[in-house]
Amino acid sequence: MLNLHHILLGFILLAVSAYAHGQTIKGTVIDEHTGETIPYATLLIEGKNVRTIASREGMFILTIDTSNHVDEVKFRSLGYEEKTFNLKQLISTPANIVKLNPVSFKMDTVSIAIGKQRFEKLGYTKVGNKRTGWGDFASSKGRIRGVLIENPKEPTKIKSFHFRIIDNDWDSVAFRVNFQVVKEQKPDSSILSEDIIIHTDKKRKWVTLDLDKYNLSIDKELIAVLEWVDAWGTFGEYSNVLTLSLSDESGYVYSKEAKEESITFEKAAHTPAMFFVVYAKD
Repeated sequence: MLNLHHILLGFILLAVSAYAHGQTIKGTVIDEHTGETIPYATLLIEGKNVRTIASREGMFILTIDTSNHVDEVKFRSLGYEEKTFNLKQLISTPANIVKLNPVSFKMDTVSIAIGKQRFEKLGYTKVGNKRTGWGDFASSKGRIRGVLIENPKEPTKIKSFHFRIIDNDWDSVAFRVNFQVVKEQKPDSSILSEDIIIHTDKKRKWVTLDLDKYNLSIDKELIAVLEWVDAWGTFGEYSNVLTLSLSDESGYVYSKEAKEESITFEKAAHTPAMFFVVYAKD
């Protein structure tokens, strides 16, 4: 049998090996022009299907394999140029401060006739008995759920976006909202020029996001996406639950798991209860 000395020696060797090949990097993402922190920036390790999100203060924690300095880390945030570091560069960055350069973004506009307005709903408005969502915050932060919303008519301006929360054991939560076009039957680029973060404390209610000021439009289709990025409140005896209603209508569902970059986009029997209110044209 192994004696205590051999067991302790084994643990020490494992610890030394982990220290030699792994390192945890802590840093902050800031705006290169203003010096202000950028909340919820996304970090990707290229080719490893690894993704993490900075905090509301722009701080990030990244555990990497330092034995391979070929790996690259990408920093992304809507409204900023993407920046890529190899691991050696990132480790040697002073104070691990990552600066992102803001970019200008020109959006196409859709004109709406002045006068009495009519509105229509596009998407999934009927709530079923099923749900989807998130577990505990530590393991589920960054998990994404979304759905393809189709427009059978001509392009029009979007007035608002709606989704329905069922369970919410938190005092309040924050989602990053995104709207992506579809190219060659796959999710593609965002139509947004900046992050949209929505905070809510609702449960068993619809949540409404007014989009008038963003001047967004839908052509044939858009993927509406929710990413859980933050939460406030106290932990219960078990994991705090956060879920969205599913409709009983089939459609194309967008999913991305926490800490992963790979996307699932496929037909499903139940879709997240999400819809747009758009300006109707005569």
